[in-house]
Amino acid sequence: MSDDSSALDRHAARAFQRVYKRLEELLELAGRHAELPEHTRRTSLQTDKPGNLRKINDAAGDVVEALEVARVTERRTRYREVEAALQTLRTQLDEYRRAQATAPDSSVIKSLLATTRGAYQKKIATAQRRVDALQTERGQIVEEIVTELRAIGLKVGPEQVKFFLVSVTGENLLDLGATFHNARQIIAQLAALNRAAGEDPVTCRRYYGLYMVMVRVLVCAYDRFLSDIDTDYLPALGEIEARNRAARAATEALLQQTANTTPETRRTLEGNLRAQELTERAAVLYLTSVREQRERLARSREHLEQRYAVVENTWRTASVAADLVTLMAASGEELGTLQEMELPELLPFENAEVQQRIAEMTRRIRDKT
Repeated sequence: MSDDSSALDRHAARAFQRVYKRLEELLELAGRHAELPEHTRRTSLQTDKPGNLRKINDAAGDVVEALEVARVTERRTRYREVEAALQTLRTQLDEYRRAQATAPDSSVIKSLLATTRGAYQKKIATAQRRVDALQTERGQIVEEIVTELRAIGLKVGPEQVKFFLVSVTGENLLDLGATFHNARQIIAQLAALNRAAGEDPVTCRRYYGLYMVMVRVLVCAYDRFLSDIDTDYLPALGEIEARNRAARAATEALLQQTANTTPETRRTLEGNLRAQELTERAAVLYLTSVREQRERLARSREHLEQRYAVVENTWRTASVAADLVTLMAASGEELGTLQEMELPELLPFENAEVQQRIAEMTRRIRDKT
């Protein structure tokens, strides 16, 4: 096993230590749920099913947050830091080049009090070297993320990882991948403990119950992702599209009203219109991609919900310890199949400009949310 795979297993082991107690609490909540009343009076101290379900979801959410941590998460953070540094450097380079165009030559006396063209050229060269270094690091991070994701069972390439990193849903997808990997590792540990318990029905039932609540946690992970799409991403993208559409309409109206204005004004408006048309194409492409992802996630979540219902029913009814051991041992492959269903199709970027527009929209949404 490679060092990276060992590191990932250590992440899962630490996650197991963090969540074990919470999983036992979840099992207790799930175990009593069927016997609770549908509703109770507000003044009653007894918990009803809606109240218990809220506790289950809160506990499951805590487990999801613990399971999202993996080395790929750390590399994703570094990727965003590199992207931010590159954006700052690009802005500086643009400022240096504009200033250089009007800077005095070194032979001019007043250059003693101002930055010369030669000095700006040195600034440009230094900034460009930093850009080149950061671009190299960015490429290395992408390759490392590809390796990490393949190690946890996700069949991805560099282009798909780049899409994850510029898409607003990309972080959720990477978190979901880490959650699935750590969950599968934990379930494997529970299965091993279950086998070691032999024919002890009480112990086998307990470990199978912990497996059951792990499946519930994965359902919760889907719910969090779908909630982010419904409450944050789709509304934000729709707002961006609507504002751009209004701006485009205003630009078109100005072009019709300014037939007799200067060529320079007309060129400015035409440039604005081209930029707005590009943003519109990118926004439509982006919205379509996120909606399709949502549909796939909803289907997978439904599949997992059905799996949970079967597991819960088995946990409540199975009396033979050997049956529970066998059923639990087969869980890893099924979760792996579900995990592979989450990968979205690559966005068909027309060109680098469309990709840049999508990256800009992603930054705006992240800043807002």
